[in-house]
Amino acid sequence: MHQIKPTKNGLDILAGTYFPTAAPQELVDGHSLHLAIEMSNLFSNIFERQQNN
Repeated sequence: MHQIKPTKNGLDILAGTYFPTAAPQELVDGHSLHLAIEMSNLFSNIFERQQNN
């Protein structure tokens, strides 16, 4: 899950994942990479918008 909310001074980001203890490590690692890519894309988009304004 992830929640992103604009604030007066920036962003409030809450991100996390929950897996059963029996989940394969590959599943956990894959989701970690997915979340990292989503956050990277978020900040890239914010930077690009600021450069265009």
